[in-house]
Amino acid sequence: MISQEQARLGSERLIGLPTARRPDIDGLKAFAIMGVVLIHIHSPGRLSSDCMLWVNWLKVLFGWCVMAFFFCSGLLTQQLPKNNLELGVWIGKRTKRLLLPCLVFSIAYKTALFLVTRTGWYDWKCLAPSTVEDWLSFFLIPVGPQFYFLPYLFAISSICIAAATVIKRLWLVWMVVTAAHLTSGFGFNPPVQANGPAYMLLFSYAHCYMVGLAAEKIGVPVPRWLALNGALGVLAAILLRTSFFLYPVVPLALWWLLQRFQELTSAIGRTQLGQRSGAVFVWHAPLLLPFCSIIAARLLVGRLDGIQVLLTVVTTIAFCYGCDQVTRRFRCFNLFRF
Repeated sequence: MISQEQARLGSERLIGLPTARRPDIDGLKAFAIMGVVLIHIHSPGRLSSDCMLWVNWLKVLFGWCVMAFFFCSGLLTQQLPKNNLELGVWIGKRTKRLLLPCLVFSIAYKTALFLVTRTGWYDWKCLAPSTVEDWLSFFLIPVGPQFYFLPYLFAISSICIAAATVIKRLWLVWMVVTAAHLTSGFGFNPPVQANGPAYMLLFSYAHCYMVGLAAEKIGVPVPRWLALNGALGVLAAILLRTSFFLYPVVPLALWWLLQRFQELTSAIGRTQLGQRSGAVFVWHAPLLLPFCSIIAARLLVGRLDGIQVLLTVVTTIAFCYGCDQVTRRFRCFNLFRF
C-alpha cells in the first residue's frame, strides 16, 4: 500500500513542484524577485529625474528577472509524464497551480481597486462592467503588471512538456525552442525590453524554461551547458547587434555561481526571500508597491531619493511577508496562498 505522504510526494514530482528546498534555486529566485519589484517602480512624481534615471538603469540591469522564473520553473520540474494519461494529470495540476491563482487574485484586486477608486484616494482607469464583454474582461483579463506570467508559464510549460511526452527526446525540444528564440530576431525586431507581456517574448520565455528543464534532465555538466547557451546568446547578440539575447544567459550563469559559492547562497537563504518569492510576486502589485512608495515619499518629504527607493522596496517585501503569513495561518485564505 502507498502511504498518503508517498502519494503526495509523487503528485508534487509529477506537476513539477519541489519536494525539498533547493538553496541554489532559492538564491536565484531571491535576486529575481528583487528585480521584479524594482521594474514595477514607477514614481516620477515622487522621485527626482536623476533618481529615476538610476531606477531605470537598475531596471535594465535586472531585465532578466522574469526570464529567471521561467528558468527556475524548468529546473523544478521533477518528473516528466510518461504517457498521455499522466500528461492530462500534469496539465490539470498546472491549471490549479497557475490559472486558478491568476483568476482569484485578478478578481480580488479588481474589486479592491474599484472600491478604492470610489473613495477618491486612487484613480483606476476602469469603468464598472456593464456588458457581457466587460464582465468577461473583468473575470478573465489579469490585473497588475505581473500576472501575465501565470498564463504564459501555463501555456509554455504545457506545450513543452506535451512535446517532450510525444517526441520522447528532450534535447530535440530544446533545439526547436532555442532555434525559435534565436531566429525570431531575424524575422521581427527584437523586443525593446526583456520582460513584460509582449507576445514576442514568448519564444525567449520558452527558451529559458527549456534551458532549466534540460539542465536538470539531460545531464550535461552545468559549465558546459552554460558555455553552449552562452555562446549561442553572444552569437545572436553580435549578429543582430542587440544585447537582448544576453539576458536569457544570466539566470543560468547566476545559478552556476550560486552553486559554487555556497556561503553566499546560505546567507541569501537566511532572508527567506527566495522561499517567499511567490508571495512577493502576487502581493507586491498593484496595491502594496504604490502604497509603500507614497508612504516613503511622505516620510522623507522628497529628500534622499535613493533611501526612498530602498525603503519602498524593503517595506513592500515586508508587507508581502505579512500577507503570506496571514494566508498560511488562516484556512479561510487558502485560495490566496501562492
